[in-house]
Amino acid sequence: MFEGKKFDKIRNILELVLNSPYSDFYRKKYQEAKVNIRPEDIRTYEDFQKIPFLTKEEILAVPLSERMFIPEEEVRNFSFTSGTVSKSLIMPHRYDDTELIIAAYNEPLLKKLKVRNVFSLLPPLSSFASKVMSIPKEDTVIIPGDAKNLNLSARIAKQIGVECIFTTPTILYFFTSCLDKIDFERKSIKFIVLSGEFITKERLKYFQEKFPNARVLNRYAATEIGGPIGRRCDYLQNQDSTNSYHMPPNGFIEIIKDGKPVTKEFGEIVYTNENQDVFPLIRYRFSDMGKLTKQKCRCGQDYMLEIGGRFNYDFFRFHGFFFHTQAVEESLGEVRHMLEPGFELHIYEKLKDKKIQVQLLLKVVLKDKKNSNSLLIKKLIQESVTNRLNVAFASKKPLSFYVKNNIFLPLEVETLEAWPIQTKSKNIIPHLH
Repeated sequence: MFEGKKFDKIRNILELVLNSPYSDFYRKKYQEAKVNIRPEDIRTYEDFQKIPFLTKEEILAVPLSERMFIPEEEVRNFSFTSGTVSKSLIMPHRYDDTELIIAAYNEPLLKKLKVRNVFSLLPPLSSFASKVMSIPKEDTVIIPGDAKNLNLSARIAKQIGVECIFTTPTILYFFTSCLDKIDFERKSIKFIVLSGEFITKERLKYFQEKFPNARVLNRYAATEIGGPIGRRCDYLQNQDSTNSYHMPPNGFIEIIKDGKPVTKEFGEIVYTNENQDVFPLIRYRFSDMGKLTKQKCRCGQDYMLEIGGRFNYDFFRFHGFFFHTQAVEESLGEVRHMLEPGFELHIYEKLKDKKIQVQLLLKVVLKDKKNSNSLLIKKLIQESVTNRLNVAFASKKPLSFYVKNNIFLPLEVETLEAWPIQTKSKNIIPHLH
C-alpha cells in the first residue's frame, strides 16, 4: 500500500511544506518535536512513521493566514467543519471542486432512475449544500430545504413532489416523522443520499423500510479533507456493506492504536494528502475510527476500509473496553421492534464499596408512548443488552460477565418521550474525568 510512486507523492508534499515561502507551519512543528525530516529520506513506511502526527487542535491554534502554503489569491474554495466536536475549523483549498460535486450529484444516475426534483436538506454550513446549487444541471432541479424547519420542508417537499433527498441520517430520521404527519407518499422517493455521519445497518434498514422504492447511497466524507474519506465501487454499493470503502481517491490511510499502526482491528484513521492542497494534511488524526484489511474486491481493489464512526460519538475505548454504535444496536436485537431508531449510551465511573466500577446508562425512545414508564419493558431492554453486548477488545464475553464480576454496575435504562431535533446524533457519550 505504501510503495513505489506513493512515496514520490509523499516526498513532493514534504518538499512543498518544508521549503514554502508562505508558511512555516510544518517547519516549526517538526523543529518543536525535535525531528529532522528530509523528503529524500522517506523511502519506506518505517521512514514515514518518523513524521509526527497532526491534530485538529494544532491546526486550530494557528490563524488561517499562517497555514496557507500558496498565495492567498490562489485560494478557490473553503470548507467548514460543523463544530460539533470542537470549534469550527476553516480549511482553504486551491482546487475548484466542481467536478467532485458533479460526481457526487451523479445526474446521469438520477436521470436513469427518472428523478427530476431533488431535495437538498443539509446543515446550512455544509459545503455540498451550497455548491450543489451552482453546478450545471440539465434534467434535474435542486430544491433547497431548511434543516432547521423540517415541518416547513416537509410541506414544500409534498407540494413540489420531490423524488430524491440529500441529507444526513439524523436529519432524515426527524424529516420522516414530519412527512408522515402530512401523509406524504414515501413510495415516491426513488433515491436517498446520506452523508455527514456514521450509519448503522439497523438505521439503514429502517430507512429502506420507510422508503421502499428508494436506492439509499451512503457517503462518508470529512470537511477538513475536502471530500470522501473512502470511496465505494459499484459492487460495494450493491452489497450489504453499509460502512465498507476502498482507499480515498486523493490520499493515504493509516490505522493506529496507541500511536502504532495496526491492521484487522479498529483504530484511529490517519490521513495524508496526495494532492498539493493549500494546507496539505500530513499524518492527520481527525478522531474517526476505522479498520483496514487486505481484501480483494471484485472491482480489483486490494484493501477494504471499514468505517467505525467518530471517537466519543460512535466509538469509545478505555481500560481495555470498547463501546461501538453498531455493537449496541445489535445488542438491542430482541427489543428493536419496540424502539424508535437511535440510542444514547452514557458511560460513568462510580465508587461503590470502595471500588470504582463502570456504570452504563442507556437512553431510548419507545414506539408505544403508553409504555414509557413500564418496568417490564425496561427490564427486557436491560436483559437484551446485558446478555448480548460485547464490551472488551480481547474477550467475547458479554456485559453480563463483567457485571457478575463487579467490574460493571448493572445497566440502567431510561426511556425518553422523544429525541431532541438535531443534525447529528451522538450515540456514545463518556462522562469520565
